[in-house]
Amino acid sequence: MFISWRTYRAQTGIVETDMAFWCARCGAQCPMQIRTQGFGSSVALYGAVGGSADAARNSAVGDARARAQNAARFVRCPGCGGVPRELEAHYAALIERITRRAKRALPIAAVIGGLATVVLGGAGLLDIGVSSAALVAGLASGVALFGMSLFLLSQTEPVVQPAPAEVWLQWGDWIPGQLAIPPRPPSTAGKKAAGAIATVFGGLTAFIALIVWAGTFGDVYVVDSDGRATLEVQLDGATVRATPMSGKDTHAFKVGVRKKGSHALVVPGEEKPFELTGTPSSWLVVTGKKASSVCMYEREAVYASYDAKTAEPAVIWRGGVGVAPLTRSYQHMFEPPPRSVTVKQGQTERRWVLRTIPCAEADEPSDADPE
Repeated sequence: MFISWRTYRAQTGIVETDMAFWCARCGAQCPMQIRTQGFGSSVALYGAVGGSADAARNSAVGDARARAQNAARFVRCPGCGGVPRELEAHYAALIERITRRAKRALPIAAVIGGLATVVLGGAGLLDIGVSSAALVAGLASGVALFGMSLFLLSQTEPVVQPAPAEVWLQWGDWIPGQLAIPPRPPSTAGKKAAGAIATVFGGLTAFIALIVWAGTFGDVYVVDSDGRATLEVQLDGATVRATPMSGKDTHAFKVGVRKKGSHALVVPGEEKPFELTGTPSSWLVVTGKKASSVCMYEREAVYASYDAKTAEPAVIWRGGVGVAPLTRSYQHMFEPPPRSVTVKQGQTERRWVLRTIPCAEADEPSDADPE
């Protein structure tokens, strides 16, 4: 579907609008002429439908007349010098609203931030036995919400300004008219600045604390040599259904665990629990009657814009039932890495691979990962 359009634009010269001036304060009356310029446009679909140059010119003239009507609201009386009462009342109400809102901004923001701090900080306090990062994230989020609320509540309404115009009054002779100067509302720049600083500080602190908190979670990879389709384990006395992994090498499952302290993992069919200690990246648990024939190796796959290669494999498990800490994260576990990946010119991408092989091949693993 193809749509085209043409925009016509127009600008007037000086448009003179004659009207009568009357002051509600002192009753003074006199002829008034306001000179303005107008701007207009008109859009024609497919170059011809719905718009024209005449329509743009008419729009520009209408804009000039509207600017004259706007300027007339701001003309001071040549007799008493007073401002129109309607305009004075408008500005008085505006200043009152802005002042009232500015006074309420801090208490309301404090209530919002306080409630958020209590709720989120209380939730983080439940995890204090493992990590204080969640508590810090909750408190910082409360600060960020306080700052955001203070910033938004401190916004002020725009003050109506007179349109650009030249006003003349026939007060005896023709004299230039004076336009009322809009009042300056109370400044809320300080509160907005404080709100912005609190938002940025609290947000960044919460973000960093959440990253630290996420690092307190680890994974236990259970390699089951018996090939069970499902697996339920006991982790610190609680029954946990392990998540099956989609690796091609072997039947493996994943169990989430917190890194702090020691944990006892009981796998059905094993006489003793597996002790998970230390703070490695993750743990590897090998179980089952055929565990003696399961060996594992790791290697680094390096992809460049012109080639792909793998480093020499390193055997990290030589059969048997047991547990071992894993000191790094693997991008490909129990499955071959891709033969190639898209890499920008002159750059390289490195990925770690963890594979299982028969222990008979552990001393001389193939240079290439089996498919």
